[in-house]
Amino acid sequence: IYNDAWESIKQWFLELRRRKVCVILVGHNGANGELRGGTRKQDDASWVIRLDRPLAMKGDGARFISSFTKNRHAQCDPADVKWVFLTGKDGITRITAEPSPESELRKLVEAGETSATAIAKKLGVLKGTVAKWADAGVDAGWMKKEGKGNRIKYVKV
Repeated sequence: IYNDAWESIKQWFLELRRRKVCVILVGHNGANGELRGGTRKQDDASWVIRLDRPLAMKGDGARFISSFTKNRHAQCDPADVKWVFLTGKDGITRITAEPSPESELRKLVEAGETSATAIAKKLGVLKGTVAKWADAGVDAGWMKKEGKGNRIKYVKV
């Protein structure tokens, strides 16, 4: 929805909110990684949830990470969650949700942790897993690697 078109539905949206009716808007990101059509739609929302592809995308089924980019009136920031939707041979779709280790990597790097060994130990994964996630983080543009061999350091951009 373009910004001008959004203005025409904004009053209806706000009226529903005043009546305590939950409205869910689903959008998608443009090439720049941000919600298409401007951010004005988010102004009146209480919550905005972003879905991202996990850095390690192995296995069957739908996989994504949910993170709150806005959470008005929440007591604390909800943790990022890694979701997996997998349909079994019996035709039943099972859903698993667990804390996202990829987002924990980002938090550690943004807090100043630079060592793959230390990150792997804190997250309970192998150094090779940290390296794969770090490569995806570099590709996504939120971190970079410095150094070579055993002296690689991870830093936020």
